[in-house]
Amino acid sequence: MALEIGVDPMGSAAVAPAAVAPAASLKHAPRERARAEWRATSQLRDTAPDWWDVPQPVCEAADTFDTTLEQHVHRTKALLRMRQRDTRSRSVARIDEALRTATALVFATRYIAPWTAEEEAVVVTRTPRAAPPVGMALGEPSNWWPSLWEPRQRWCDARDFFDATPVKQKRFELDWDDALHDLKLVANELCSEAEWLYPLFYSYASLDGAMHSIGFNSWAKLVEDLELADQKSAFAKRRDLDTLFIALNATSTLGKAKGPSNAPSRAGVGKDERKRLSRVEFLGALVHVAILRYIKSRVLTDVSEALHCLLEHVHKRVRPETCVDPDRFRAEHCYTKDVTAELARREPLLHMIFDRLSNLGGISGPHGGDASLMSFGEWEALIKGLDFVGVDLSERDVLLTFLWSRMAVINGRTERGALKESGLPFEGFIEALCRIAVLKALPTDDEIAKSSCASVGQYLTMLRAEDEARIATDLEYEMQGEQPELTDKAVTDWIRNKSIKAAQ
Repeated sequence: MALEIGVDPMGSAAVAPAAVAPAASLKHAPRERARAEWRATSQLRDTAPDWWDVPQPVCEAADTFDTTLEQHVHRTKALLRMRQRDTRSRSVARIDEALRTATALVFATRYIAPWTAEEEAVVVTRTPRAAPPVGMALGEPSNWWPSLWEPRQRWCDARDFFDATPVKQKRFELDWDDALHDLKLVANELCSEAEWLYPLFYSYASLDGAMHSIGFNSWAKLVEDLELADQKSAFAKRRDLDTLFIALNATSTLGKAKGPSNAPSRAGVGKDERKRLSRVEFLGALVHVAILRYIKSRVLTDVSEALHCLLEHVHKRVRPETCVDPDRFRAEHCYTKDVTAELARREPLLHMIFDRLSNLGGISGPHGGDASLMSFGEWEALIKGLDFVGVDLSERDVLLTFLWSRMAVINGRTERGALKESGLPFEGFIEALCRIAVLKALPTDDEIAKSSCASVGQYLTMLRAEDEARIATDLEYEMQGEQPELTDKAVTDWIRNKSIKAAQ
């Protein structure tokens, strides 16, 4: 028996068993035999009702569907057999990637009608905004300090090259005024720990690809990692903290003000913010957890003391990578003579890349003029377009480099603040590139010289082409029903030739 794929009168896909024509007389190779057996089943055009005189364009579209589906299924089966047989660590990742792509293509195969609706042109209007007044200036820069970083000082709320403490304090005060007005001691306790609590919030928000809120799965991961639940407590068991998350979302709208209509794309777009914890609600949740663990259990009677005990408990369990201080990286890696000189040397090219990408979104920056902001979607498209995402640089790393490259914003609930929290100006863009350079495993000068490649890009292209050629060789032999030894000199030479041509 085989599967017959057809279309019912309503136009949806239908699957039914069908007899396969005998293939004993077929004298094809295994590859051709499999395709012959596939073609022997009823095709999509055969499922049309008898009373319908099928137009020729529809028949051609149905034949295209059958051919495309046949190719995708055949390739997927071959990759699956390779995956079950190949256990080499380097090949497995590439085969898995190819298998996921092939499977997705099978499910994505659709019958496309021979006519299409005309698309309406979408015109994006950019509204310029007035430039803010220039704030205080730094002292006389060193002779090596170019004007590369100067716009950051005028653009950010701190009017500095670092996130100044007054800006962080004002940001926290606004958040806390929305949450709890009367608990001054509790506010002081949280404010003293805000230096690592805010990075902790962003680290867990990024687990499911969000920038501004924590979903239930991320909250559950935080509760598990920091051991917030106490199974011996009558009020702070795991289910109690899950209920707390749901209750806060049902009763609070703090920190969930909508951003401007022309705000840049945000990570996690499309997520229901009503079912997530904003930054303000996260601070409130910590207070509630302290009350459940220590006050309701009658261990303590003062909320500020209970919160202090909880934060001490949490701080001992947080991992350093979840409490990143963005200013430390800036001081050690960005605002240095060598790095700044290298960036300044390539400033025209970097500006061209930034302007081209940020202008795709059609979003004006909050500091007026023609300046633009780069959204996370545009940043992610750049990194993925460079094929940087892999075992050494995850998609979450791409999001975190974007998050840590933003400067602190006092009030993210205003239109101006929402823009600043959602996008990067040029100085934030080059800082994010510095962070990518630290994370990405790049070849050394010696490795490039030995490979006879002219640049890092050519070297990485050669490596990828070599892997793809090896998998292509495996797949070609697999689809022909053979299982070659990959150490065979002929196969190795074939791979090498393919790699050189692909790199060129």
